[in-house]
Amino acid sequence: GFAASRNGSGGKSHTIVTNHHVIEECTGGAGAISVEGDGFSVNATIASDDAANDLAALTIDHAVTPLKLASQPAVGIWVAAFGSPHGLAGTVTQGTVSNVSDEGKLVATDAAINHGNSGGPLINANGEVIGINSFRLEETSTIGFARGWPQLCSQILECPDGIDW
Repeated sequence: GFAASRNGSGGKSHTIVTNHHVIEECTGGAGAISVEGDGFSVNATIASDDAANDLAALTIDHAVTPLKLASQPAVGIWVAAFGSPHGLAGTVTQGTVSNVSDEGKLVATDAAINHGNSGGPLINANGEVIGINSFRLEETSTIGFARGWPQLCSQILECPDGIDW
């Protein structure tokens, strides 16, 4: 996951966004959720959870700097997918946006999105979030998908009218 700020929360965030399937085993009090960052590890609580759209927001008691939102992504732009595929923490893959559907709610990319990239940010060349790495079509596919931030804003966060969280 990565830090985002809720509408009106200012420059520091206590909100981490991720995919529902990343925290699914911990929902309903079934387990504890821990968030680790640069020099910290804290417990988290589920603030919002949307299983149908595979999105979730966590609240932590530690301020982190949120990532900025990108404007609407376009086909052909360079992107990087951050995550920890197969336990390799801090992994980055790169590619381009190959399709944007449903007003930016789903972004297709050829940047490798493997098991463990889920919940990490898909960013553009300016370091701005385009979406949340979510899935690929099949095990051997080179097409991965990210949930675009418009879906995140409409489903689990109250986002301001501008493009910053």
